[in-house]
Amino acid sequence: MADDIQISRLSRWMVAICVVEFDLEIGQSMTECYPEGALSQDEMGDVSFSAFPDSVSGIPNKISVMDSVFHFRVVRRGSLRGNSRICSHQYTLTNSTQVQPFLNGYVFCRQRQDAQLRRGGEQHSVIVLSHLPYAAVF
Repeated sequence: MADDIQISRLSRWMVAICVVEFDLEIGQSMTECYPEGALSQDEMGDVSFSAFPDSVSGIPNKISVMDSVFHFRVVRRGSLRGNSRICSHQYTLTNSTQVQPFLNGYVFCRQRQDAQLRRGGEQHSVIVLSHLPYAAVF
């Protein structure tokens, strides 16, 4: 019961919080998503693809850790899996009656070089997904 109330309150601002890792052999993969079932398989793929910056060229090789903060927007699509009750909200902007068909992703990405790691480094992103286009809030 308490979890349902917390998820309901959270869903006013956020759709989900996700973690995506990048592997050179398999590409991007979503390792965590809370609440479970908040995204369709198609949306998970779209978010994973958008979770890393386009380029890291021009970064001096001497920097071992690089953090990036950015945002993106993807279209909501696909059928929901898991507990669709959590995901069934119809969101609208304050002065509009239209359902918002987009997910806004707010990303913190860390790229770390380490010669001891396989392939010489790792990349992880934490993404806050919201139906609200408020980049300054997140």
